[in-house]
Amino acid sequence: MGFPTDIPIWGNGDCLPVPKRLPEYFTLQVSAGPIVGGQAGVIITRYQGVFVDLGVNVGTPGFAFEGGPGWINTADQQSCSQINNYVGGWGLSTGGAFGGGANGVWAQPWLPFNLNQPSGDQGAFGYEGLLGTPQAGGTLSYAWQIDPLGWLFGKS
Repeated sequence: MGFPTDIPIWGNGDCLPVPKRLPEYFTLQVSAGPIVGGQAGVIITRYQGVFVDLGVNVGTPGFAFEGGPGWINTADQQSCSQINNYVGGWGLSTGGAFGGGANGVWAQPWLPFNLNQPSGDQGAFGYEGLLGTPQAGGTLSYAWQIDPLGWLFGKS
């Protein structure tokens, strides 16, 4: 009946809406290091926005990669600026892939020492469905928007 369908998490409490829409973005991430290491990636949004991100990863030692679609945890389809505000800037993610897997993503998390500026999208949560190498961990990263394909999509 409802849009979206609610699935209880941990038995009671909050529910996670399962979107009946295309993903807001696709991500491809690579990480390497002995428990604490570096992470780099590319994110392409539904509206052809391209972002690169760098960060610090804590988790399974060694080299790992993962990629897949991502959704912002909301019932409504997001606008271009809402997706860009969610994807760009600071992000905190945790999860893993064991062939298939998932990440929980916290966009614009509160950071000490005024490292990020509050925005309307601060604290937004989302999730990613992943394919990747066996791994588990968490990442704090920062994403910048670039526009290498703007000419191709007719953007000035």
